[in-house]
Amino acid sequence: MPISPGDDLEPLMAGTGWSATQGGVDAARVNLYSDEMARGNWQWLPVNRLSPILVDQTGKIMSGHHRLIAAHIAGVAIPEAVLQHFPGNTLRPSTSWQDVLVR
Repeated sequence: MPISPGDDLEPLMAGTGWSATQGGVDAARVNLYSDEMARGNWQWLPVNRLSPILVDQTGKIMSGHHRLIAAHIAGVAIPEAVLQHFPGNTLRPSTSWQDVLVR
């Protein structure tokens, strides 16, 4: 199920336990990632492991919004090795998924 500019992400991301901290995502990028994940062609981490998905203890996403949304759309589990848990809670304010602009 691809996303389109203007879509409301709340129904898609409700119940995931993740909360957004950025105001927008690019639909084309999410759809490209999702397609690659669904086909099994996605490389979660490069050899140097410099691209983890960063989340705090409350589930706020600090880095990796596009990949988390794409994995959810593709129905693919995110490997634990990809998640880097920030110790504590980030000071970044949470944004409702319905307020994340899909451009």
